[in-house]
Amino acid sequence: MKSDTFWKSFWLVTLMLLLTSVGASGTLFFQHISSVNAAAVGVSFDPTKDPFEFEAQQGHFTLANGALYQDALPLGLQQWNWDTNLDWRSSEQVHSGIGSLKMTFMQPWAGMGVSGFSISRASYSSISLAVYPDASVGDLYIEVYDGKGVAQVRQSIGWYAANGALVPNQWQVVTIPLANLMGSSSSNTLSAVSISTTNPGVAYVDDIQFGNDAAAHAPWVQPQWQAGPPFNPYATSTPEGLPYTLTFTGDAFSHWYSYYGYFALADDALKIGPQAPTYNDSLVTLRGGRAWGDYAVNATVNWGITSTFSLLARMTDSQNYASCAYSYYGQTVQIYEVKNGVSTELGVTPPLPVDNDAPWQGMKAGMQVKGHTVTCYANGDKVLSADIPDLSSSGTVGFEAWDKNQYASPHSIVSFKVQPLLGE
Repeated sequence: MKSDTFWKSFWLVTLMLLLTSVGASGTLFFQHISSVNAAAVGVSFDPTKDPFEFEAQQGHFTLANGALYQDALPLGLQQWNWDTNLDWRSSEQVHSGIGSLKMTFMQPWAGMGVSGFSISRASYSSISLAVYPDASVGDLYIEVYDGKGVAQVRQSIGWYAANGALVPNQWQVVTIPLANLMGSSSSNTLSAVSISTTNPGVAYVDDIQFGNDAAAHAPWVQPQWQAGPPFNPYATSTPEGLPYTLTFTGDAFSHWYSYYGYFALADDALKIGPQAPTYNDSLVTLRGGRAWGDYAVNATVNWGITSTFSLLARMTDSQNYASCAYSYYGQTVQIYEVKNGVSTELGVTPPLPVDNDAPWQGMKAGMQVKGHTVTCYANGDKVLSADIPDLSSSGTVGFEAWDKNQYASPHSIVSFKVQPLLGE
């Protein structure tokens, strides 16, 4: 009995001493970390700030000799883009070195920008760049941003070209006084540059450089824009023949037009989905297929987090077409007629079987239009059909995707073919 009491007391005291020791060690450890952790990465400790915060977002990077772009985006800078596909090391058209920035503008007023640097306005008086636009783009526009990220005065790049306008399909070096880009601003710091255009098309830029080379030049004054008809993506398109097989190249990608949403060429696939913070959906069309009549469409899709994926056929514009809409990895298929912007469901399948091992991978979507009949296929099987009396007798193809979450990851279209039907 005395032995049991002794051992109980012994282990109780030992446990109390052990807990006290651990508590004291932990306190000393966290006190030490609070003063040393920040020093270990070369910053001053501030309890209100993450010591590992990426300083590039604050515009703390300087540019070597004022060079913003030569062959590649400098390490540490960030790029952003809207309705534009970017290739930062394109070898298709190069002004100097081994690469240039290729910009494929998908919509009117598409563009891109570079930020994350900080330069003193007093150190430079100009910005120069080499430009190679195609015939579709027309003019390009440039803006700089002050130290707080506020856009300053937009200027026409063509205004500063040798003849007062950009010449298509050739390189030209343009130099713009920073005074014209800054206007009456009193800011002493520049932190970003953006380039945009009013017309879809392709342009290359190279050798973007801050310097002190600009002579005085009258600033460009933006005219009062005249309201005109909506942009017609088919008006300047080159007709495509059938059969059509999509190749995942920049040239093939430029034959497509995105009305809105996220659409990009990446990782040997077309990516389509919502685009935060504006769009829950994406709508895309092939520009050169408006004369197509009866045909079959087949696509292989690696499913993203986006809820739906749709094949479009007999598309005459963004307001008129037929669609086969897939959801839940193709478990449900619906047929829609979109007429003058009004969408009408014409049929829906019961739940369909899907691959239980990897339902998101390699979903095969198919669509056939013949006369006024639209047929939907899922993984090779005919699953739904409907007659649409008012369907246009010809029209191109397209894609659509939707999700309630604007940040949902996009679908990847890894193959796409259109074949004529008999009698075409």
